[in-house]
Amino acid sequence: MNLNMERTEAVSIIQKKRRVIMVVCLLTIIVLMALFITLKINNDKKGKVNAASVTKQHVNSSKDKKNNAAEKKHEEISTKSLMKQDGKKIVYLTFDDGPSDNVTPQILDILNKYNVKATFFVIGKNAEKYPDIIKKEFEEGNLIGNHSYSHQSMKSRPNYIYSSPENFVGEIEKCNSVLKSILGDDYNIKLVRFPGGAFPESSSPAYKGLEPVREAVKKDGYDFVDWNSETGDAEGSLVSVDKLYANYKKNSQGKSHLIILMHDAGAKKTTPEVLPLIIEDLKKQGYEFKTIE
Repeated sequence: MNLNMERTEAVSIIQKKRRVIMVVCLLTIIVLMALFITLKINNDKKGKVNAASVTKQHVNSSKDKKNNAAEKKHEEISTKSLMKQDGKKIVYLTFDDGPSDNVTPQILDILNKYNVKATFFVIGKNAEKYPDIIKKEFEEGNLIGNHSYSHQSMKSRPNYIYSSPENFVGEIEKCNSVLKSILGDDYNIKLVRFPGGAFPESSSPAYKGLEPVREAVKKDGYDFVDWNSETGDAEGSLVSVDKLYANYKKNSQGKSHLIILMHDAGAKKTTPEVLPLIIEDLKKQGYEFKTIE
């Protein structure tokens, strides 16, 4: 009898221990789950804070970039600013009067061959004729500037585009509209080369007479750039390669910063022929090639 009672008590004790162990296990599981949920909530909060911080940093970075771009936009570009001595040898290859369907593609091929970029001052009416060439110039990393819409005046009025500041600004704006229609509204390069040049520091009466036009262009938000070297390909349709190269050498001598004037109008068939010689000579002298911006 006593033995049976002892056995019953022993079983009861074992069952109680099991229940206690089960309760302890359940409590442990509950505590662990509570800890897990707490940690997850905290991590989610940190993630949101970090995400907000990153977003804020991104917004601030974007604002800084926009502000920097705006500041850069208001830095005046001029022949004088590009000629500022800084101990470097820099060259800006520039081509006026294009695009054309025979000369401009040759020039682009040469630039690509030598991994060089250039600045093209295009005529609006030519851009309308060859929009695909304009796109190609732009897509290949070249800079596209404004050289007026018509360049040449109306036959009955030889100096039409310079007859008043309003006429010239109208020419510039018309060309700009053409370029935007081809390249999209993101095209915002407000860089002009005056047909024949602006040369504000010249004592020539012809250039002095352009002062109101220059002021109107600047007031309209445009910068303008001339040149300090040229090949002389404007002197005729088929100036010999030897003559073009000799002109370039003469006009570039002793200058660490060069803005070289050339033309890519359809009649300038020898310009693509001399261009490789000029690029190779400049590379040999250690010049860095840049676009005007």
